Amino acid sequence: MPSAAKWHYAPTTALGTFAAAGTGRKAMNNDHSSSSSSISSSSSSSSSSSSSIVGGGGGVGISSSSSSSSSSNCDQDAAATRLMDVAVETNENFNPIHGVPIKIDVPQLQERSLPLKFISHKDGPHAAKVTLLNEDNGEYLTYNIAMTVGPPPLLRTIELDTTARQLATKTITIANPLRGAKKVALEGDGGWWTCANPRVRVRQLGDMSGSAEGAFEVAYRPLVPADEEADLQIAIPELGVFNYKLKLVATSAGMDRTLDFKAPLGGTIQREFRFRNYASSNTTFQCSVGKPEFFSVAATAAGEATDGWEGKDVVVSVSFEPSALGVTADVLTLTSADAGEYSCRLAAVPKQLPPPQMARGMQHIAACEVQGRLVAEMKAVGGQILV
Repeated sequence: MPSAAKWHYAPTTALGTFAAAGTGRKAMNNDHSSSSSSISSSSSSSSSSSSSIVGGGGGVGISSSSSSSSSSNCDQDAAATRLMDVAVETNENFNPIHGVPIKIDVPQLQERSLPLKFISHKDGPHAAKVTLLNEDNGEYLTYNIAMTVGPPPLLRTIELDTTARQLATKTITIANPLRGAKKVALEGDGGWWTCANPRVRVRQLGDMSGSAEGAFEVAYRPLVPADEEADLQIAIPELGVFNYKLKLVATSAGMDRTLDFKAPLGGTIQREFRFRNYASSNTTFQCSVGKPEFFSVAATAAGEATDGWEGKDVVVSVSFEPSALGVTADVLTLTSADAGEYSCRLAAVPKQLPPPQMARGMQHIAACEVQGRLVAEMKAVGGQILV
């Protein structure tokens, strides 16, 4: 390799670590923040160097310059424009660098900048190697670029508002820049998302591979009134981590239903109150009524553990025994530390019995007895019967 035609990396203030304008994704369309640096070169001997960049995505500007030398061979080489092949090598931890030209030409005594842009969907350290090669005489220049990508910022805030035990859902979309045959797979058993609130669930809607975006359902089913916030994180191995803030509001549930009772004075009638339990562990409900002189219920009711979303039915029997005329209203209340509070309105009225009636045969016998007694009395008084 001719000594006068070899290039050499000239250290400049571009060396070192550069602060980025931002980190990670900035929006749902996978926008990234950027940072850049400039690296210069001048003609001398072959060597390599490195540059570090901190940021979520960005670019590196490599500046190559050509100049004349004191030797005759160098003068001949420098008189012509150098046509350099550009080769970029990256590791598999991030997407290939985009926008790199295949060749660049560097005129004599001039400088040519080569902007290198990169985009990373995952945080962590990344590296790239850039080689400029003149195939005519074998001269080359190598740059080792080290990049550290910070964690992505918060993408958006999702608000979910509902009442206790009712389901609230919202669908979000995540852009997929890896189109074509690139497979986008999520970890099994729900390990691809995390949220500290146990009443939040995330489900994938359809396959994301080969599509422009993926859809996800965020569900919230509270058991008690609440006004809280939670962090949601969705991790996709090929695309990185997506961060969301959840604003969760749950109001008190109203009456679940009404039970009507009709029973005669002195009698008893029993009705069943059936409700849905969503507790994820076995629980015990404390049962009570406001007017135990009319209504009676067991002190406790057992609820089996559920998946927390579909729930299981629990049945409680309520008895009504009227002791006075008029309408009687009350409320059945069931409370559990795990499952929340349920209430049922009780409305009861005494049932009046019909007046006692004799059978038809008995009525005829009674009428005959009354008529015979009346005739006998008339004979005794007047000696004749008046019709």
